[in-house]
Amino acid sequence: MFKLMGYEEKKGEFTDKSTGEVKTYHNYDLHYVTDEKDGVKGFFCDSARAKAADLQLKGCKTLDDALNKEVYLIADLTAKVDEEGKSRMMIKTIVCLG
Repeated sequence: MFKLMGYEEKKGEFTDKSTGEVKTYHNYDLHYVTDEKDGVKGFFCDSARAKAADLQLKGCKTLDDALNKEVYLIADLTAKVDEEGKSRMMIKTIVCLG
């Protein structure tokens, strides 16, 4: 079970270190709890990133509609390192179940 507990919208610009090009970004950091983490008894809190332009919602119209509901998080398995130099799970689709 995964439950979306909150999200942060992040917009801005950064300079690509290799090219010097200024790039813009618009992402969501999705905060969720799950009981599907090996070795954890009870719930595990974590977050994942989604690019706003690529995020698809199924079973709900907005991220606010998905809050505090059970969801499936479908990841992009080809995700690259983000503007902060971190490699994070990139969510492509959120399927709301409730």
